[in-house]
Amino acid sequence: MGIRKGTVILTPAFGIPSPSLERGKNSKPCADYLTKIFLVPERSSEGEVSSRKPEEAECAVPPSPSPNLERGPGVRIESLRPGDIVLTHRGRFCRILSVHNKHYRGPLVGLKRKGCEQILWLTPSHLVAVPLPQLPSFKAKLETAQLLRRKSTKSEDILWQALRNGGLEHKFRRQHILGPFVADFYCPALRLVIEIDGTIHETTDQKAYDEFRQRIIEQCEIAFLRVSSRETEKRPAKVIRRIASVVEPRKQQMSYGVRWLAAGNLKSGDRVCCKGNTQYRTIESNEYIEVVEPLYNLTIEADNSYVSSVCTIHS
Repeated sequence: MGIRKGTVILTPAFGIPSPSLERGKNSKPCADYLTKIFLVPERSSEGEVSSRKPEEAECAVPPSPSPNLERGPGVRIESLRPGDIVLTHRGRFCRILSVHNKHYRGPLVGLKRKGCEQILWLTPSHLVAVPLPQLPSFKAKLETAQLLRRKSTKSEDILWQALRNGGLEHKFRRQHILGPFVADFYCPALRLVIEIDGTIHETTDQKAYDEFRQRIIEQCEIAFLRVSSRETEKRPAKVIRRIASVVEPRKQQMSYGVRWLAAGNLKSGDRVCCKGNTQYRTIESNEYIEVVEPLYNLTIEADNSYVSSVCTIHS
């Protein structure tokens, strides 16, 4: 995976470091802070990316220029160095651990989004952040979920204790409301539903309803995993291992309100995340070319992502 030389990567204006990183914490900077320290890129008549004058930006922290950062909100990827700071998909700043430069022969896909003159050229397999669909606004009653928690089955109690003590590193919620439905167990970070199927789910009518319900929920990019109540009661450790095998790939695909999709799978009309996961823009067009040239990529601490002038990219 890689992107073309000359791609502009968003960095703090004037090399201002993130206060959260200076304190050694991972807290998210607020939107006001981002607004104050980011300058909006503008394009000159020569086509070069420039920035507004410094007096137009009110900085929350006194400017502290870095020798490795060019003046302005965007730096060409080939000019970045380890230790420099970039914006990530979580809307916070993280440091670059390493910069990769490899010779590449093959196709590149060019993504052009509305409102941006630049084209992002990257390998078709490179992952791009796209927004997750919103859940239906109509919701089941809270009293329904509370009643289901009080009247939980033996298999639900066993799996709930296993999920809490199974070391999966992700929190699950019990009898969680998803639109008009209530899921047995739900992990918000992974958008993963776990349903326990007892003997009642073997009837024809119940199977038809379960399939209908699952299709509706899956349209919101929520994955389903079904386990039997019999197996949960007799072999809970095996069920947890099965859940863990689904969690790991799901963790790679989902992260903090975005879904990662290969650039080659994007098409005109799709939406992508810009400036982290706070803004969404529409792909206007895409095209393919064959190249023989060096491509670049970055390894970013913690968040494994960075934001270009076009959209948010996985590192």
